[in-house]
Amino acid sequence: MDKLFTLDEANRALPLVRSITRDAVSRYRAVKSEINALSSLNAQRAAGAEIADATVDRQDQVIARQLYEMQRLIDELEAIGCRLRDYQKGVVDFPAALMHEDQFAYYCWILGEGHVTHWHSEEEGYDRRRLVSEKAST
Repeated sequence: MDKLFTLDEANRALPLVRSITRDAVSRYRAVKSEINALSSLNAQRAAGAEIADATVDRQDQVIARQLYEMQRLIDELEAIGCRLRDYQKGVVDFPAALMHEDQFAYYCWILGEGHVTHWHSEEEGYDRRRLVSEKAST
């Protein structure tokens, strides 16, 4: 954990984080769709349909490009110092300059929220996040 964010720092980083997260969630959905298309091709093949190897290869290449772009976006978030925790919902954790029961805690933001307003401990995860007003010790 290199960077520890204050709440103000997390919120200042949010415009860039929001943009990257929006793109990553969109890319994730596209990858899922392409993987489903490949699964469908493979199921059709298994059922005896004549599907050219080139068609399957092209689909594999599309998925590989999508995954590469998704990884690039994840790397951008990590370069800022935060981490995408849920690709479908767009949950981002910012390692926080606060402690909870002798463990580092995280400021937590979900795509669509206006500001970073929640936190959670590492053990609890984002599904048990709390408002910053219920803050752990700093």
